[in-house]
Amino acid sequence: MRPSKYKEPSSSAINAAALQDHLLRSLGFNNVELQPSTVKPKSNPLASFGRKIVNDRKNHLKSKPHDSDIEEIRQRAQNFQNKLTLAQRLGLIEKPAAPLNEDQWLRVEQKAQSRGEHKGCCPICQEVFGRASSVILSCTHVFHKQCLQSFEKYAKIKVCPICRRNSYEKKNYHKTEEFYREQCAIKIQAYYRGYRARKAYMEHLRLNPPQHPLVRRKYFGQQLHGLTDKLTEDMDRRERSIEFLFRQLDEQQEASRQVFQAFQRQQARTGSQAQQNRENSEEWEHIKHQALIRNDKECAICLQSFHDRREKCVLSCSHVFHSKCIEGFEYFDIHKEHHCPVCRQQYSRTTFH
Repeated sequence: MRPSKYKEPSSSAINAAALQDHLLRSLGFNNVELQPSTVKPKSNPLASFGRKIVNDRKNHLKSKPHDSDIEEIRQRAQNFQNKLTLAQRLGLIEKPAAPLNEDQWLRVEQKAQSRGEHKGCCPICQEVFGRASSVILSCTHVFHKQCLQSFEKYAKIKVCPICRRNSYEKKNYHKTEEFYREQCAIKIQAYYRGYRARKAYMEHLRLNPPQHPLVRRKYFGQQLHGLTDKLTEDMDRRERSIEFLFRQLDEQQEASRQVFQAFQRQQARTGSQAQQNRENSEEWEHIKHQALIRNDKECAICLQSFHDRREKCVLSCSHVFHSKCIEGFEYFDIHKEHHCPVCRQQYSRTTFH
């Protein structure tokens, strides 16, 4: 065989390259592009956002909460391995602390559970965990997820609020919600069992009254007290119904009274108007009688005789004119209030036959 032209690179060269790469990354020059970047086609942000929502919903339907936590732990470990530089992998530079794996997180949860963290309340807001999302830190302390986010936001430092440990890791903690649901179920079952036991006991006493004199007296006293309460409630109910009936009768009576009073006022108004019309008709009869007594022969406006068939009218001052003549006089009169052409009095007129 012919000897190879190229020799294997020495370990010192590899170490030097690894150290240079680590320095570049630590100084922030790891994203320098040596080749010209190609123009990427523009993408629709709304479409990508819609696809992301659909994918998240599908993943949420496919996986359980615990499966998503395990996947998140594995993803952190993978990201940690990808971020290690060559110098750190070769042991030239000390590696940062690796994220906790599944077994370590299991031990953390067991330690927190043995201390009863899930049974207490959130150390930040001092409220029970309930159904709200909670997280557990790598230091085994449990908090509300929203409370811890607010603490990190306003404290501007990533330390545990209790033990002041920095650079902690956190993971969703489901024991708090499970404990809350369990306590709710226990309380509901206790109330229901108590209800059934009391009901069964009262039924047993009804079928088998006690024989001891004192117990028998107390039992029948309780029965009498219950009957008295039922009778009192029934009497109160009937009293309320009677009061409601009387209230309705009073309202109907008041409505009828208002209708009757309105009818009386209308009748009185009609009677007064009829009386006024009657008085006016009597006055006009007297005025017409005075006009007949005067026996005017001709109209004072047109100086024509009244013997023709033209319509005539009499004024309230008993002067008689042709209707057309007095209408023309009123039309050409410049005053708002008309006066009689003969006696200059204000007047009202009506037809005269």
